Amino acid sequence: MFIFRFVYPVKYFPRHYLRQAFFARGGQLPMRSNISFAEESETAGILKISVDWKEPGTIHVPWFSKRFGLTFFSTEVLRPRSEPFHLLRELVRGQMSRIIKREYDWERKGLVIPDSVKKAIQSARRKMVRFLTKPTEDPDFDQTGAAVFEFLLQTGHLLLDQFLEQSLYARKVQTEAYPIFVGGRSFQLKHFERFNETYPSYSNAFQVWNTGYTWRQLEPEPEKYRWDLLDRFIEASQKNSLDPAVGPIVKWDRESLPQWLLGSLEEPYTLRQHLFRYSNELIRRYAPKVQKWVIAAGLGSEMDCLLVQKRVEWADAMARQVRELNPDALILAGIERPWGDSLRFKSEIPPLELAETLLAKRVFNGFLVSFNYGLSPEATLPRDAFELNWLLDQWSSLGKHLYFSFSIPSAPSTYDPPWECPGQEPKPIWTLKTQQENVHRTFLSLLTRKTIRGVFWNCFDDLADDADLLEGQDGYNELRDDTKSFSELNEDEETTRRTGKSPRKSASEKTDIRPGVPAVNAEAEQLPAEILEPEEVPIAALDDSLDLLTLSFPHSGLVNTDGTPKPAFRKLAALRDAYLG
Repeated sequence: MFIFRFVYPVKYFPRHYLRQAFFARGGQLPMRSNISFAEESETAGILKISVDWKEPGTIHVPWFSKRFGLTFFSTEVLRPRSEPFHLLRELVRGQMSRIIKREYDWERKGLVIPDSVKKAIQSARRKMVRFLTKPTEDPDFDQTGAAVFEFLLQTGHLLLDQFLEQSLYARKVQTEAYPIFVGGRSFQLKHFERFNETYPSYSNAFQVWNTGYTWRQLEPEPEKYRWDLLDRFIEASQKNSLDPAVGPIVKWDRESLPQWLLGSLEEPYTLRQHLFRYSNELIRRYAPKVQKWVIAAGLGSEMDCLLVQKRVEWADAMARQVRELNPDALILAGIERPWGDSLRFKSEIPPLELAETLLAKRVFNGFLVSFNYGLSPEATLPRDAFELNWLLDQWSSLGKHLYFSFSIPSAPSTYDPPWECPGQEPKPIWTLKTQQENVHRTFLSLLTRKTIRGVFWNCFDDLADDADLLEGQDGYNELRDDTKSFSELNEDEETTRRTGKSPRKSASEKTDIRPGVPAVNAEAEQLPAEILEPEEVPIAALDDSLDLLTLSFPHSGLVNTDGTPKPAFRKLAALRDAYLG
């Protein structure tokens, strides 16, 4: 067993964030990590991470930036030592290393890095060296480290923006048209049955629509099917020039399987009988007229009652039936949490290993890879921009067509157990600004990979929820501002930059800036450390039962519950027009 110890400044790392830290082995695969603490003083504590592993690896820790939101950053590869590491030092070292590696790799592939970006990277190196040589006893050590780390984040994004812009330009001049589509995923018909009429400004934003209907919805009682739902979906899609995509036929989780079937999960023979009766009816009815299919999802999820290999065999059989009835169909297998996030809690099969197992079946055209930044235990953790692009490269190396679906919240949830601090008012982890950054970075990163042929937004409209209960809480104003365009938000930011006063400051924003951190001063190469002020409140370890929950994030949609387009919709439409035509 490896035991890592880190000295951390309590001012910048609240415990309820650090409890989500994890160790990752080679290939950045997360592992079950035991977290414990030992306080040394009012300003510094000891973080201990224990893992059942005997090879070096990286430590991933959440850091909150007002611009980029809550994001996981990693250290360089570490091996335990008797003397504790300093957490801020290792994060700074890790981020600088990623910038240098990406600069070298991308330049070697033809990236032209402007002098201004090169100067920023050189400045980042100097700041890092000065910080790493600074004694930890210095009273300004932690504040300097936080400012340097924020500077590295900004510098890294300058480099990443160059990579995205130049890569997309190269794709555009090398091909007549991108072989890629943009799609939406939702089973709600109310907003898109008259899509072109309701959203004339965005009628060209999507080309494909995926239902999201589950087996539970389509067969609420044994052998009593709701084909009318799929019939309406296909009719509405075709009427609005949207190509319908059906599936997953089965998603292996207790929320998607029929209620009446849950008592038979321990009986594989009975389960197989019901599955193939249902799938045969569905495939025979729709395979001749639907060209895009998602066969199964949740194939690698932990279900003690059913082996992964058995689920893969059944998915292969259903895919072959679709192929027999429609030889030209696009047939995909669904894979969730592609970076292996749930491996922090469960002993599941790593996602890439599952993908390679499916590839051996030779009937699937590719994969529908889903990640949802909902920040529940079952969601995908937001990763550093460089690591995200490295992970996309890993998936692209499979050589199969990939279709990614993602969603990014725009406002705080009323129930987010891992990130709430008991006894304290919830603070917003997601805002429109952080959503803007993530939509731009994620969507464009997906477009740069030639193997990625389609991008879906997971949830088209917001879920009906108890938003009214948020009134008066932090983040409520963000909900009300969801109808603002990104240009309006940018105008707000420009006003703030010029005057130093925000035109729409919410209660949560009033205490976001730490006292004593230097303000923006380009000539002095300083950056604002706009990090959410943590409140150190000791809490018990997370209940392991939380990882069994599937929590939906109510504000991940592109339109509000009343159908009003949200900024993310405008953003996706604008990006599609700019890069896909």
